[in-house]
Amino acid sequence: MGVQTTVPVEPPDRKIDGGSIEQKSIPLVNGGMEIIGAMHVFGDEGPVYVVANTSAALDQGAQTIWEDKKVGQYDAYDAGPQMLAFAPDGSMILVQMPQDKLTEEDTERAGRNFGLSVDSMRALGVEKQVNVQFVANMHDAITEIAEAGPVRVAPMFPSVRTLGKEHEAAKAAARFNNKPEFIRALQEAGIRTPVTVFFDEENYPETGYPSPEALVALAQQSGSDALFFKQDVSAAGFGVERVPIADMEKVEEAYTKWVTKMQEARANESTEWDFHVQVGEVGINMKNGDVESPCIIGTISEDGTVDILQVAIQRFKNKVNHIGNVIDPEYEAAFLEEHGAELEQVFRVLAANGVRGHIGIDVIALASGDISFIEVNPRLNGNSALRVVRNHLPEGTPVVSNNSIKPTETGIENMEQLRQYFYDGENPNRPAVVVTRAPRYAGDSINLVFINDPGQELERQIEQILNGIAA
Repeated sequence: MGVQTTVPVEPPDRKIDGGSIEQKSIPLVNGGMEIIGAMHVFGDEGPVYVVANTSAALDQGAQTIWEDKKVGQYDAYDAGPQMLAFAPDGSMILVQMPQDKLTEEDTERAGRNFGLSVDSMRALGVEKQVNVQFVANMHDAITEIAEAGPVRVAPMFPSVRTLGKEHEAAKAAARFNNKPEFIRALQEAGIRTPVTVFFDEENYPETGYPSPEALVALAQQSGSDALFFKQDVSAAGFGVERVPIADMEKVEEAYTKWVTKMQEARANESTEWDFHVQVGEVGINMKNGDVESPCIIGTISEDGTVDILQVAIQRFKNKVNHIGNVIDPEYEAAFLEEHGAELEQVFRVLAANGVRGHIGIDVIALASGDISFIEVNPRLNGNSALRVVRNHLPEGTPVVSNNSIKPTETGIENMEQLRQYFYDGENPNRPAVVVTRAPRYAGDSINLVFINDPGQELERQIEQILNGIAA
């Protein structure tokens, strides 16, 4: 069952049912790419369909190995609500819902939450004239639509599943979504990255990696106190494990766990658990109580032109998992002044390798004044919506995001309470919130941007509301 949610403007002519059809990977879009705002739109003609397809939309994507952080029942599903901030006017946003959630009651509630997000942006001055349709399988839906006639597609991630295996931008995005590919490309260009050990079956036929003792020795040689085991394809800090080298038992345990996972996956012809090992950087700066790890977003146009849009300071949980971002305009200006040329160089390396569209690059800032490049996310990033919000605020307004809250069943019924905290242009210094990703059901993520809330009082209050603690 497909459900249409009314958010102003008539939808494009073609509609589809939400039922699943056979999985396909075909070139859906022919032609070029246009950047509209911060969004990349592929194709030359037809109505625009907006799809959310993060790294999970690849054949194999991010998972997590810890018992207390298992991937939830619906976490592997592509979403769509976070695309509102970027959707071109007149487009149709396809929002994927698990089949058992495609009921009239659930989609009506998801539609109300999406409408709340629309209203929060409208209060900010961001007028979005778009439509929404809930579907069971986003990839199958857009495939069926494309087979009916020309379309333009605005994807979060230009994946080969959406754009086709021969699409140049999709192939480049798939390549660099694999973290070792980015590290190798920068190393070849003489750009600083962490010391990294890649899978090497020729020299290490038993496991593909040096022994735990050799890895510890490498860290000690660098003056580091930790090793990081990282999935080659992951997102939001999942698929990353930090291991202190002072505890050899933990190093050996982690080594065995990761190698076993990889070998088991490969026995099933899967590269999902392919991984690399990085030596922790030495002399890392701290900012706002976290590791100073800015995320730089920008776009690469079809002709290779680079436009750097924003520098955000990342927020972390347990020093690993990304939970949001902080915008400090003074920090941003100083960072770009000091490192702008180096950032341009990295974007040019990506452009030369065919990467196009919206890009996020994560770095670590060091006490020496250097920066070390960690990874690239060739897609819309967690801080991308902040750029849209900032464009409608007085210059220098404090802005913080939180991507980590998942409303409870009670909390999701409390969503309407957020209206009282929407931005008020007549009181621009008042703490306010913008909903940049609406939850589809209880337990689904909500992304929030907090304005004028440096002490996090409003953030804590809304988190209580969404956890069902406040009435």
